[in-house]
Amino acid sequence: MHFNYFAFVIPVFLLFVALEYYYSLKIQKRLFQFSETISNINIGLFERTCDLFTTAIFHLFFTCLYDHFAIFNISASIMTWILIFLLTDLMWYWYHRMGHRVNVLWSTHLQASACERAS
Repeated sequence: MHFNYFAFVIPVFLLFVALEYYYSLKIQKRLFQFSETISNINIGLFERTCDLFTTAIFHLFFTCLYDHFAIFNISASIMTWILIFLLTDLMWYWYHRMGHRVNVLWSTHLQASACERAS
């Protein structure tokens, strides 16, 4: 049996959004706006949908690459998954950091922010 962790995470995410809203009412501060929250959820859904297609393309490409040109095999283990997680997080950090430093990357960062504000 395969357990779908992502289906479990969505209700937890919505619970935290509700807790944040409750907390903001309790301390009587306007920490976020409802329209901003809906906009961010929509952006997140759109990004995850795009990621689904991108991941499928990468999977097909790298499976073909591995099947025909692999030099060595890395077996799956808990340590492998931890290292891959840390490496992926490090790569995302540097990608985002470069987005704030390199002009071409910064322009796409600004464009995404402008689109978010327009919605």
